[in-house]
Amino acid sequence: MWDIANIQHLHLKVITPSNDSVCRLVSGCVALEDLLMVPGGSCLGKTVVNIHSPSLKRLVLDFHVLLTKFPNDIDYVVKINAPSLECFEYNDAVGDFYTLNSMKLLEDADILISRYQEDERNATRLLQAICNVRSLFLSIIDAETVFRSSLDPVLIFPSLVFLDFCNEGDDWQGTWLVEFLHCLPNLKKLVLTFATPKRGLKSLPKTVPSCLLFELEEIEILRFEEDEHMFELVGFFLSHALVLKSLVINFAGKVGEEYQWRWNVKEKLLSVSMGSKTCEIVYC
Repeated sequence: MWDIANIQHLHLKVITPSNDSVCRLVSGCVALEDLLMVPGGSCLGKTVVNIHSPSLKRLVLDFHVLLTKFPNDIDYVVKINAPSLECFEYNDAVGDFYTLNSMKLLEDADILISRYQEDERNATRLLQAICNVRSLFLSIIDAETVFRSSLDPVLIFPSLVFLDFCNEGDDWQGTWLVEFLHCLPNLKKLVLTFATPKRGLKSLPKTVPSCLLFELEEIEILRFEEDEHMFELVGFFLSHALVLKSLVINFAGKVGEEYQWRWNVKEKLLSVSMGSKTCEIVYC
């Protein structure tokens, strides 16, 4: 007889995540610490993902394959009650609604948003649920579209010290990113990956995020392009990051023009007024 009470690691490939049997199975695994859920088959229409587990420490919801097959035919309601959760990975669209109890012990979160619903407030609800996280990887296909309205002022990440942010869309707005930094008062390290930007800061922020002034020590920019909007954002960082120790520029590279291109970037950054007297710019 299979004793589910002693199961600690459970990987599910389910046909219908909203099936009550899945919820009962997870709830019955009273020692469960690691749950991976990957839907298979067809889950069209309204899908309710309901996970209740007091013992769960790691949760992975990976609906990317299903989303690829049925990009416009799936709506999600995600319900999670896992007070002991330490690691959370979510790979999918922004759902229709979230009921996520506060994850007070959360250390690491990996959130990939590849599609959004019409109500952008749902993205804020998702982020609010993980606000206690210390390390966050956040990847969004189109950040400006997902967060079309101003960020909720109560959206604060008081414990976050590391953010790896990736915007895969071909259009981004640097102003949104600076506004988001206001939500991260204790951020120590920031890693940024952008597709080639078409717009930079639509307006200079009236106030500088406190993490730039007092906390941020490392910034790394991947796929750096010689683009005026990219320089605009980097210049803002360098001017206001008073305790910055290192800025790492990772070049995207251009065949045949790479040497001159890198030299142009270095010359432009040398002309920027730097707020930190001890910051080292590293090129790689």
